[in-house]
Amino acid sequence: FFTHLCAIDFLGDSLETNVLLMLEGEEEKGSPNLEQIMESEKVRDVDILICADGSMEANETPTVELGCRGMLYTHLEIGTGEKNLHSGKSSGMMRNAAFEISKVLNSMKNDEGRVVIDGFYENVRNPTERDLENTRDIEKRTEFSDEDNHDFGKGKGLEKKYLYPQLNIAGVESGYGGSGAETVIPSSAKASIGVRMVADQSSQGIFEKLERHIESIIYADADFELTEVGSVEPYKVDKKSDYINTIKGVLEETHDDKPLIKPTSSASLPFHKLSESVGTECLLIPYANHDDNQHAPGENLKLELFRKGIICSARIM
Repeated sequence: FFTHLCAIDFLGDSLETNVLLMLEGEEEKGSPNLEQIMESEKVRDVDILICADGSMEANETPTVELGCRGMLYTHLEIGTGEKNLHSGKSSGMMRNAAFEISKVLNSMKNDEGRVVIDGFYENVRNPTERDLENTRDIEKRTEFSDEDNHDFGKGKGLEKKYLYPQLNIAGVESGYGGSGAETVIPSSAKASIGVRMVADQSSQGIFEKLERHIESIIYADADFELTEVGSVEPYKVDKKSDYINTIKGVLEETHDDKPLIKPTSSASLPFHKLSESVGTECLLIPYANHDDNQHAPGENLKLELFRKGIICSARIM
């Protein structure tokens, strides 16, 4: 955002393009108010949407990303009783919530890393030849190696990252995990489960499949609740945008390096809502360094790349 703002300031009166800057602060929870804002501001007649969020690949190679993955984040809670019980007095006489949630979570993937939730890979858009060629190009130019995990998960190499959905367990909580000992049988357990979706999947469809799977695994008398924390739908540029070649040229001129073309971003952004609201494509052009520690302590941006970002934005405008 700030690079775009600096570019406008740099161009001054020579700017001949109408530019609308949007700073949207609810991305991490699915941008629930974005559609209402777009409607109230009556944003229309937009030629292209450009976002500079995210980081480049290794060696600071310039990149154009043709979409972004969707995200569904959920909380699962399982209950096996009203309270924790003594593991000696009640040994063998009640179910352990920690074991129950472990059983449920373990049932979601097989030993080869593929998700076995019924219908999980339904509606996944088949990769195009262009998608596969761009993925192989990224692997070659970033010296990516998949030797240790070649047969793990669905797809080959970086296809797993860009072209297929992924299931993640972000955290698990149950019973006692502090220092010393507390000999209890936990009566409740919680887990945070996230799904990164790809084009043509929907958060509602994945949520329903996840809920049905849990119900089929958990024992009949257990209480469980799956709650959606937030979601954003996947987005993919369907056609070859008239602006892609222009932007590729700008990046190559600024960085003196041929840009990579990613089939989709690793991140999840509200491009689906934006694109539907204004009826045009959204392109992601990350300006940050690959080791920027995004969303973590020590997050950083190299000044050289910040300056190049301003130049790129100015040239695009």
